[in-house]
Amino acid sequence: MLKTNVMCLTALALGCAAFSASAETGSAKAGTLDAVAGTVQITHNGQSQTAAAGSEVDSGDVINVGDGSSARLHMADNAVFELGASTEFAVTSYSYVGTGVIGEARSPATAKYELKHGDLRTITGSIGKSRGDNYVVVAPEGQVRVHGTDFAMQEGKGLLVIDYAGSVTVGNDTGQIELSPGQFVFVASLHSPLHWKDLNDIVHDLDIDLPVLRIRLPIIPIPASPS
Repeated sequence: MLKTNVMCLTALALGCAAFSASAETGSAKAGTLDAVAGTVQITHNGQSQTAAAGSEVDSGDVINVGDGSSARLHMADNAVFELGASTEFAVTSYSYVGTGVIGEARSPATAKYELKHGDLRTITGSIGKSRGDNYVVVAPEGQVRVHGTDFAMQEGKGLLVIDYAGSVTVGNDTGQIELSPGQFVFVASLHSPLHWKDLNDIVHDLDIDLPVLRIRLPIIPIPASPS
């Protein structure tokens, strides 16, 4: 049943305008909220403001999604994050100069995020697909290093990571494991051993609510550099 969740998803609509960012230095926005439903707040330099579709997000900003709400974050490299209800997500550090095209010639880029609580699903853009890139999502129980993929995370009573396409490396104080499509890992604490399991067994293996399974990404074609 859950195999239907494994979809071939990409990160940019051809009609969207590409943009460059070097958000570490504040020269351009790191991303934009494409869609907002319900109550969403962006905290920038310690000041919170109500977000709407089109609101800009910079490196260092924190996004808070209220109960019964959702938001879609579109980054400068064309990564897309679907943020679920009751989610706190931080763009900890973001540095990128490029067009968002996969396979573009550019300098190494950095994308560091933090999922403090809640759930998300994301598809990578340009960052994570070039040599030297540093792409990581941190949570209280560990971190996820991204190699170019479609994956989901849920934080609350432990960290759940699901890999739908590509691969991610999940690590904590005990070591690290690499997930392949159709696998998940549940990390109870920073010191818990890491063991992957088959996604089809997730409902039987985990005695927790799984709102992350209800998150879907838009199916959007991705531009690539000419061969």
